[in-house]
Amino acid sequence: MVSLVGFAGNFVTFGAWLDALFTRCSIEDSCLAAMVCWGLWQNRNTKVWRHVVGRVPQVLNKAGQDLFQWQRARQLSHITQMPADLTLGSFCWKRPRVGWFKCNVDVATSRATTRISYGTVIRSSEGQFLATKCGSLVGNFEAREAEALGVREVLSWLKNTQFFPIIIETDCLQVFNALIDSKDYQNGFGLIISDCRALAHCLKEVTFSFVRRSANTAAHVVAKVGCSLSGPGEWRHVPPPWLFSHLSV
Repeated sequence: MVSLVGFAGNFVTFGAWLDALFTRCSIEDSCLAAMVCWGLWQNRNTKVWRHVVGRVPQVLNKAGQDLFQWQRARQLSHITQMPADLTLGSFCWKRPRVGWFKCNVDVATSRATTRISYGTVIRSSEGQFLATKCGSLVGNFEAREAEALGVREVLSWLKNTQFFPIIIETDCLQVFNALIDSKDYQNGFGLIISDCRALAHCLKEVTFSFVRRSANTAAHVVAKVGCSLSGPGEWRHVPPPWLFSHLSV
């Protein structure tokens, strides 16, 4: 749990750890830590009273999903029940429902050049690796624009594949909210989002999902590799050796 929020240290009491966490970490990381603690307490009660022990990924994903729904409920005038099979806000990668594919997307920036690179990994409902692709775009972009461009490039690539129906999963909450919202954004970011919506509409069987960065590790690794390549890279059926160890998270 501590590693997920990027904070560790030696403390005499749990209260001292919490105090240090809330003092030094961001509001988002503090919320994540608090919700994970609540999830651990619930798991403890389940073990004591029902003799059922939850697995670590299950406890973490439940905490992340509960936090996401709580945050969304505060933003909306009414509470919207999120689809359970998407596990929005999860900490750990989870297989899609039977018959669906899952496509994780992320971007990375290169300090040496003025460009961004995107990476994507597609897996089946059995968790089997199917394909991965990376590429790059020249230009200076804000973080949310870069993430949206990554989604757009991946959607464009998917037109020439048979991986449908599919869930597009990103760890950028701003992009996810914009993609599922009907609002029009009158700026460059909005134009990219409009392109993404149009592509998704043409592809028809596309759903968007949001997860924490820890559940998007494989796509991030592919995006980082894209920074070092001179052109786009694509692998089918058998993952490249440098990706093997990241497909289990």
